[in-house]
Amino acid sequence: GVAYIAHLSGAPILPFAHSGTDRVFQSLVRLRRHPIDVIIGRPFQLPPLDPNDRSASLRRNADEVMCHLAALLPPPYRGIYADHRRTKELLASGTV
Repeated sequence: GVAYIAHLSGAPILPFAHSGTDRVFQSLVRLRRHPIDVIIGRPFQLPPLDPNDRSASLRRNADEVMCHLAALLPPPYRGIYADHRRTKELLASGTV
């Protein structure tokens, strides 16, 4: 996924998240608008892959991307990354 493409290209990742889309269709039935929040975080670089354990490095980097996305979202939308150590670090540091 994104961790592998970022590794190949060396490009920074710009986290981009949205919330509120789950209520849009309900609003359309009632002919009302519902706000959708779009949040763009700060770009970040992933660490290089460990050549001795590439699979674990890709998993670690994918988790890093997901934690950055989770930190941008309201708590109900964070899913399994809500209690992840890295998500908590990002939220505490205010760097997202």
